[in-house]
Amino acid sequence: MSTELIRVLVMSVFASSAAMIVMLALRGWLRVRFGARVAYATWALVPIASAVALVPPPTVIKALPILALNNALPAISAIPVAATPFTFDPLPWLLAAWMLGALLALLGLLQQQRNFMRALGRLSAIDAGAMGSNLSSSDVLRAESISGCPALVGAIQPRIVLPADFEQRYDRVERELILAHERTHRARGDAQINALAALLRCVFWFNPLVYFAASRFRFDQELACDAVVISRFPEARRRYADAMLKTQLAVLGLPVGCHWQSSHPLRERIAMLKHPLPGRARSALGFGIAAALVVGGCYTAWAAQPAAVKAAATQEMLDADITFRIGDGPAQHVDVHSSAGEPYTVIDAKDAAHWELQGTTTTQDDGSFVTDLVVTHGGKVLSRPRLIAQAGEAASILVDNGAAERYEAQLVITRIAAAGVKSAPVAQSGDRGAGYRALKPVAYPPAALAARQQGVVYVAAHVGADGKVTSARVDHIDPADARTLADAAVAGVKSWTFDPARKGGVDIASDEIVAVAFSLDPKGEAPRVEHTALEPIGVAPEQPVAGETPPSEDVSYRLMFPPNYPPAAIKAKQSARMKFNVLVDAHGEPQSVTVANSDPPEAAALFAQASIDAIRKWHFNPGIKDGKPHAGHIEVPIDFELSDDDS
Repeated sequence: MSTELIRVLVMSVFASSAAMIVMLALRGWLRVRFGARVAYATWALVPIASAVALVPPPTVIKALPILALNNALPAISAIPVAATPFTFDPLPWLLAAWMLGALLALLGLLQQQRNFMRALGRLSAIDAGAMGSNLSSSDVLRAESISGCPALVGAIQPRIVLPADFEQRYDRVERELILAHERTHRARGDAQINALAALLRCVFWFNPLVYFAASRFRFDQELACDAVVISRFPEARRRYADAMLKTQLAVLGLPVGCHWQSSHPLRERIAMLKHPLPGRARSALGFGIAAALVVGGCYTAWAAQPAAVKAAATQEMLDADITFRIGDGPAQHVDVHSSAGEPYTVIDAKDAAHWELQGTTTTQDDGSFVTDLVVTHGGKVLSRPRLIAQAGEAASILVDNGAAERYEAQLVITRIAAAGVKSAPVAQSGDRGAGYRALKPVAYPPAALAARQQGVVYVAAHVGADGKVTSARVDHIDPADARTLADAAVAGVKSWTFDPARKGGVDIASDEIVAVAFSLDPKGEAPRVEHTALEPIGVAPEQPVAGETPPSEDVSYRLMFPPNYPPAAIKAKQSARMKFNVLVDAHGEPQSVTVANSDPPEAAALFAQASIDAIRKWHFNPGIKDGKPHAGHIEVPIDFELSDDDS
């Protein structure tokens, strides 16, 4: 959580700072060429660019096909994790410092607002009709003080506050101009805009550029308001300047509201009154340029973030087969038939806190499918993965919430049809054969490597209704003398999990023939494989092919973010040796973490979550294939050991 908030804050700081630099550079040119109102409107670039940077692009997870997980994972030497009472993670402290600074900045602005209101003294209703104005008594108030006003105070219900000597200090024309000025502020929502500016000052309290930009923004706001008043009273420029001179008094700042502050450069405001206002054509051109700057700046802020995969809009129909499993329970199958881009939901409501899988699938220009998923348990969102796969290719997710059961899901897009083409109805309980679910790597036998032997072992496996292999034996081998490969193939198939065959909507046991093809050079001539109902599984030597490297661990991150020794494990005096299967993307970021092995098995309940939380903070060295980074799996061992002092 702290890592994501810090990332969002940094992106927003860069976006807002760039927007403020652009505005400080262009505001003078915009005001001279197109008028003060255009310059003021262009300041919208700053908050909008900041908000766009707060919306990160979706994380793209290109799920590897299950059939690709046949080679042994790279080995890593385990680094022991000893029980320790405290590990330092700087990110939560940075986040806490930022929140403390934002709170102090907010309290400072609230105190400043309170001091301003106190300086005005008691506020009372004023008879606006007696001044020749059409304002009602609820629109305008009189202050007990003569300094700090006229002003527009507040953001929810802004009120015009006039000084105690308003009638004595200003003549009738000046009073009308001042009231027109304050009413313009209120009509445009300037008080609310200034409240937003104050909020941004709190969020970015550590950025000195914010304070200078805020003062320039308030000045452009007053110039824009002056321009509106002059456009309504073009003959009263001199009288308006006289009113300004009478109003330039030293006052306290007003964070939420609008008033004629002494900090505004009076010379520039009066000088602007001497210039003719831009015509309609020039104003329209200026507002067009302002809109282009805002849109272009927002796009730049968005594009500066990590690239996201955008799914092309489509009206195609799709058929998908979704298989999900909860914990060690049986696999459940659901067929989905809907328009591409329309959401669908798969619910398992066997208990009160049911699992729910919501998905939306669209197509890309290259024909692949992009599926955005939301996994919830008991109404709580646990994961928002994105899967990308070709037609007929399996894409899988695994969600482990610690306290909740493990949730596995696999999605296969089986058929599409163009919009307007009638598709055959999808059977809700169709028959199907067994399929692969989870395959553990098969090691190439050392004796076969030494003899430079390769071939195909056909394994006859009995798959139970729960997808587990209850028995496996060699059916036949090609060539017949490649017996050294048989034991490895049988042992591998026994460790696999299948999606069981289904008949009449019910999972059933079945006998399957699995072809395990051992090849010394996968890029060379592969062994010939007979046709089988299941796809053949290829096995290659563990050492990477020249020019290719598998993902590897960046040990520095293990040292920076080691797993915390669970207090429950310390209390139980429990040690363990854990192994985790980590899917690493092409950028070296972990996309999924699953328990590969636990010694003893029952220790997984104590150590799994702490390890997964730590590994998700790590960065890995991505694999290299054809000279480019690529995604892949890596096995990460972690040893939890208690010292004598801890026990």
